[in-house]
Amino acid sequence: MTYCTGRLQHQRIFPTHIFSCDNFYPYHDELLSVINKQYDNDKTYILKIDGTKEKVNNWQSKPDLHKSENFKQFAEYIIEANKEVIRDRLQYEFDDIRITDMWANHLKPGEYHPPHTHSNNVWSGVWYADAEQTSGICFADPKVQANVIVPSSKSSIDNATVLQYTAKTNRIYLFPSWLYHWVPALQGNKTRTSVSWNIQLIGNVGKSTHFQSAFFE
Repeated sequence: MTYCTGRLQHQRIFPTHIFSCDNFYPYHDELLSVINKQYDNDKTYILKIDGTKEKVNNWQSKPDLHKSENFKQFAEYIIEANKEVIRDRLQYEFDDIRITDMWANHLKPGEYHPPHTHSNNVWSGVWYADAEQTSGICFADPKVQANVIVPSSKSSIDNATVLQYTAKTNRIYLFPSWLYHWVPALQGNKTRTSVSWNIQLIGNVGKSTHFQSAFFE
């Protein structure tokens, strides 16, 4: 039976964009040293049942690293990478972008980050300062209705509802802030150090002639 005279065409529509880059920051070792020093100097501990002290679980720095002199150049790299994605690749029109939050994460074996998004921002990302052979980052299909019927299938990027991306030292991932993501519990005995951030548009966004413009200061 011939059901069409031409070749069946496959079109992928409404994509969810995730970008990655290896060997992202040339001064990786220096910045990792700064993060480790912050972690070591943080006096926030939890008191265990046996009376000993332990560093707080799921340690995170203050969310203003981008304002620190030590992170100034790194923040500039992040801005440029996000501009390439938002303006050049996705062709959004806007005046400028800025980092709203930037913070370091330090996970010990057994620790994890539960599913979450980054509200009030348009783009987010993570840079792995020290993450070899540790848990990566998982993303869930934002179309929840896609899980109404899920036949058994050979797993591929075209039918997956959850994808896990590998953590690699000096790699970044850039993704929409609304995309649900999480970090599985760390296995083995290695720690995982990373830096995360959020991006927001500033200035004129959209066009008033389309009756859907905005201005962000």
